[in-house]
Amino acid sequence: MFLKRVCMFLAAAFLVVNIVLFAFCIRTRDSLTTLPDGMIANAVAYFASCGVTVEPTVIPEHIPDNAVYTFEKDNAALASEITEKLAAAYFPDSSVSFIETPDGITYAINQAGSPAAGLRVFNDAFTFEYSLNAFDRDSLPFGFDEPFTNENTRFTDSQRRAAEKLLNCLTAAKNGREYTVRGILPLTDGVYVCLSQNIYDGYEVGGMFVNLFLKEDGVVYAYGNRVFAGFVKSYSQELTDGVNALHMLDLSGVRTVRSERIAYIHRFTGSGTHYLIPVWEITYVDTNGDTKTQHIDAIKK
Repeated sequence: MFLKRVCMFLAAAFLVVNIVLFAFCIRTRDSLTTLPDGMIANAVAYFASCGVTVEPTVIPEHIPDNAVYTFEKDNAALASEITEKLAAAYFPDSSVSFIETPDGITYAINQAGSPAAGLRVFNDAFTFEYSLNAFDRDSLPFGFDEPFTNENTRFTDSQRRAAEKLLNCLTAAKNGREYTVRGILPLTDGVYVCLSQNIYDGYEVGGMFVNLFLKEDGVVYAYGNRVFAGFVKSYSQELTDGVNALHMLDLSGVRTVRSERIAYIHRFTGSGTHYLIPVWEITYVDTNGDTKTQHIDAIKK
């Protein structure tokens, strides 16, 4: 009986110790991943003294820990594989041919002896164009070469299925369709959609987007910059917090900081490996009243 009581006492004591240690670990982790109390308020006051308006909610409290991602092949090396996926998804029993052009390679998907669709991959590594053969890009009421953003970001189910079907084809990876809807614009005979390319959880790759023109039967035209390769999480490095990132701005040209977030940019060293690097993406209004975006390295030097 005495031994049983001792065992129960020790078990209870160990449980209390474990709870205390667990709470201590949580508190320590939070202190390492969250800006100290007062740091944001002090930063806001400092920027105000420099004539720059920054709302406290603009600066993220969380210190980022995003990893670096890598991939090995550019779009030109994967274009044939991507075209075959498009052919299999949209045009059963079709064949694929290609021709080299001064600005890249054009692939044709042929069905029953007639051209059905085409994929064009440009020499700049990531720009592409997809079109049904019966569609004329010049019929669009405005340009398609730049991403756009508006407040309408709600897909219908059919729009989402049509967009994701194409995105599934535009990747050599099994799960490479991460995206954010940046804007949706209804037109007279279809819908114009802009999607970002994301690493995961809303972390966008700067400059990588897909503009789609959808009709009732699906995507008829697409243009944008997109990494076709499957990228992988490669390594982590200590990153700069949001306050120190703002200090890297040239404040003499800044009037108001509107937003600050972590995004990714592409870098290629020429060694055969492409890198997707975390950066701070800062949007601000300059002294002329223009809205600008600047990317600042998040990796600590």
